Amino acid sequence: MKVMGVDPGLVRAGYGLIKSENLEVLDFGIWKIKKAELPQEIKNIYKKAKEIIKIYHPDVLAIEEPFLSKNPRLALDIGKIVGALILSGLEGNCKVETYPILKIKEAVTGYGRASKEQIREMVKKILNIDKLPSYFDVSDALGVAICSVFHYQWREKIDRIS
Repeated sequence: MKVMGVDPGLVRAGYGLIKSENLEVLDFGIWKIKKAELPQEIKNIYKKAKEIIKIYHPDVLAIEEPFLSKNPRLALDIGKIVGALILSGLEGNCKVETYPILKIKEAVTGYGRASKEQIREMVKKILNIDKLPSYFDVSDALGVAICSVFHYQWREKIDRIS
């Protein structure tokens, strides 16, 4: 199974693709976003996500759920980006999942309040990669993909014993 994880944001959105069988990294990167041009940027994110989905054909598109911010406008704008991502995944025949940040942190580090640095280090260890871009958006996106893989592996085990 191939999983594409996305960490949506208003300055950058990170993405990462992995294969569940051996936790092999297929691709990762950053989409830069100009908040001043948000409607056009939403369209661009949608197109970029569709391109990657067309290339890799992931089975699952896993997206980090936006957290409720003190600034409702910010949360609303990130929600628009998430909507575009969901549409790109559904059009690409992906199963679309969203995960709250606490669940992602717990899946990757074993601790729901882990720091971004701790997530980055565990992502590198789990996926056996030496270096990631300096932005946390990529390690967060790969963390979302890892969380999804672990979720499906756990579900398979439960289904086998029930």
